[in-house]
Parts: sequence; structure tokens; C-alpha cells
Amino acid sequence: MAVKTGQEGTARAILFADICGSTRLYELHGNRRAYSMIEACLTALAQEAGRRGGRLCKSLGDGILCTFDESGPAVQAAAAMADPEGDLPVRVGVHYGAVIEDANDVFGDAVNVASRVTGLAYEREVILTEAVVSRLSPMMQANARPIDLTEVRGKAVPVRIFGWREEMDDEATSILGLTSFKAEPSLRSRLRLAFGGQAYSVTGEQPFVLGREPTCDLVVTGSLVSRRHAVVTSQRGSFHIQDTSTNGTYVRLGDGTAVSLRRDDVKLHGEGIICLGRHAADAPDDPLVVRFRCDP
Repeated sequence: MAVKTGQEGTARAILFADICGSTRLYELHGNRRAYSMIEACLTALAQEAGRRGGRLCKSLGDGILCTFDESGPAVQAAAAMADPEGDLPVRVGVHYGAVIEDANDVFGDAVNVASRVTGLAYEREVILTEAVVSRLSPMMQANARPIDLTEVRGKAVPVRIFGWREEMDDEATSILGLTSFKAEPSLRSRLRLAFGGQAYSVTGEQPFVLGREPTCDLVVTGSLVSRRHAVVTSQRGSFHIQDTSTNGTYVRLGDGTAVSLRRDDVKLHGEGIICLGRHAADAPDDPLVVRFRCDP
């Protein structure tokens, strides 16, 4: 493995921005139109970073990686990228730390942390780490709210993460010794699954795996079912199902929305059904359908 050369230990604010649901865009609009929409969005995101002094390091298919000298401009750019009125839904994560800079790319532990926290964001949401928030002005700190502590691979200590609000609210009072916050209440949701006459209770403490492999938490046999077909995880009090299969996972949510997953995930809510390997709409009463209910 070649060793990267360059300056090591330079502190930067690292920003990842991802377009949410890009797989579904291709299904809805076709390859040519979806590709054009995604490229236009990525160009706009890069321009947003550039306007605030950010440097585009690379595009990542449906996302970008940028660095900034300071946290403030990075957070301002992140808020603009996650604009609720934007053409496509974008999620953004920002971390501050030492990186290795090599040509037009950056590497290191701080980059991994930034990538991890971006994956925790919902669409049109900005997630910041404590390292970012601690470097903001007191006025900007008042718009950050504590969310949770999250485990990051390779880190011995959990990372504290914050959400970003453009407007102050009456929950904000103190943080990090400068400004303090009333902590958000802990969410203890429970997901209930029903399959084959059996009931399963998922708390989110550990990933819950569905598939045909006997070691899965919920075993579903069928020619279209992969060995480890899908994984249910808990993210900040909500349950998400991630497809890891060959043939896809199909979900009908509590509001009736049907979602086709191909190596991506969706947040579960209300009551609905999960079908492994084929469209749930094709056979809603199929005995292989897994039914779910989210309890607050």
C-alpha cells in the first residue's frame, strides 16, 4: 500500500454533503434525466462551498467532500446546502480535525468521523460534531442543539453530535461553557415485527438482520431472498431499514408510500409491510411479507 505524501496535522473543517434517495431518482426519471439532475445539484453544492471559502476535494457519485479553514463558513455552507427549498434533498455532516492533505484530496481520522456523522443526518438536515460547535461564535453556537453521543469506528470515546437550526428557540440556553442547552429527551421507540405467526420486538440496541441465513434474527426463506437481505437499525430514536440484498427490499410505509430499496435505506413509521426480493404491492397478503409497527 502506497503511503500518501503531503502535509499532515493541518486542522480543517471537513464537510460531506450527500444527495438523498439518488437511487430512486433513476427509477423515477430514467438514467439520463436523473444523472443530469444529480450533476446540477453537485455543481450547485460545490459553488455554495466556494462562495464561503471552501475547497472542493472530490465528488463521490451522489455527494461531495469539501474542506474549510474554519468552522463558521463550513456551517454556513452546510445550512445553505440543506435548504428545505432546494431542488433535491441533501444531508450534510461537518467535523473539525487534523487531516493529511495530498494534492486535491484529504485523508485521516477526521475525514472518517465527518463521513460517519453525515450518515446520521436525515434529508435536508445538518449534523455537526462538538469539535465544530466549539469553534463557532457564541451567536452561532446558540443555533446548535445537542442530539446524542454516537460511536465511531476507531474512536475510543463516543462523539457528541449536534443539529443545526437557523433560528434560535426557547430551548437554547448554554453550550460548551459558553452557551448551554436544555437536552432533548431520550427517545425509546420500539419496532414490532410480525412474520409466520411469530412476533419480534426490536429495540435498536443491536442491528436486526432479516434474511434466509439461519443466523439471521428473522429468517425468511425464498428463492429471491438473500442470505443477509436487510438490516434494521435505530438512529436517534427512529428505525431505518437498509437493503443489503441482490433483488432489493420493498417497503410500504404507514402513510401508504411504497419504497423500492436497492442498497439504500428508508425510515420506518406507522404500520406497514416489508417484502424481501419483490414488490410488496404485487402480493400484499403473501405469507412471506413481514409486517411492522413503530411504537413511540
